[in-house]
Order: sequence, then C-alpha cells, then structure tokens
Amino acid sequence: MMTADLLALLFEATLLTSAAVLAVLFLRGVWRRAFGVRAAILLWLIVPLAAGVAIAPDRMVEDREALEIMAPVQAWLLGEDPPTPDALERTGAEPFGAEVVLVAWTIGSMLMLGLLAIRQRRFRAGLGRLGACGGRLWVSEKEDIGPLVLGVISPKVIVPANFAER
Repeated sequence: MMTADLLALLFEATLLTSAAVLAVLFLRGVWRRAFGVRAAILLWLIVPLAAGVAIAPDRMVEDREALEIMAPVQAWLLGEDPPTPDALERTGAEPFGAEVVLVAWTIGSMLMLGLLAIRQRRFRAGLGRLGACGGRLWVSEKEDIGPLVLGVISPKVIVPANFAER
C-alpha cells in the first residue's frame, strides 16, 4: 500500500471514529433514559464499528467524484498542490512528504499510547489495595471512589470500602 493511501485511510478512520464518539456522547443520555443503562453502554460499540467501516475494503470499483473530493484534503495534509488522480496513476509516484506525515502520525500515536498507559497505572494505584470479595467483586481500601469496572480481558467490579453502608 502506498504511503499516501495509508494516510488517506488513517484520515478517514480518524474522521469516522471521531464522529462516532461525538454521536455517542450526544445520544447516550437520551438513549439511557429510553432503553436503560445496558443499552447506553452497548451504544459505545458504534465506535469500533466505525473504525471497522473505515478500514474495510471498498466495494466500489472507483468513484471519480469521491477521488476529486478527497484530493484537496490529501494535498492539504501533505502540503502540496492537489494532484489529479490520473497523474498519480500514470507516474505511480507518491506525493512528497507522505512519509513524513505518516512517521509523525505514528510517533504521535505511540506517545498517546504511552500517556494512556501512564494514566491507567496512576488510576489503578489511586484505588489503593484491593481485597477480593468473591467472584469478580473487589473492595478498595479507599472510600472516595465510585463503583467501577476495571479491566477488559478479566474485568473486576471495584466498590469503595464503605459500599455496604452507603
């Protein structure tokens, strides 16, 4: 895959997932009141579905109109004059600077992943010592936390120390 194609894919995935996150944030209150808490939580599945739609192979052979619409966006990302799709097909060359943008995006993604890992570790440390109460229920030594679910692969329900009194 050409670097410019990868950048276009990343741009489209970012736009779709951002729109999905905004839609969920906007709809979750109304959705929760209408269908309940579980349905509101399931609404978040829209975000990975949007990412999947972005990276799924296109079923259209080629949409010239869509190419003409995306060309200025891609050129803006790369800081160049928009090339015509025919010119790129004839030369097979990638626009200059596409590699730089891809490397910058990758570095930014890695930095964000590292920041999220640090914040998750701090959050987990802020819960204090956890005591098992049976099954997936754990009690924190802290009283100023709310009930929460921690983990994806093996989720645990964490409750505050004074949960029974509350």
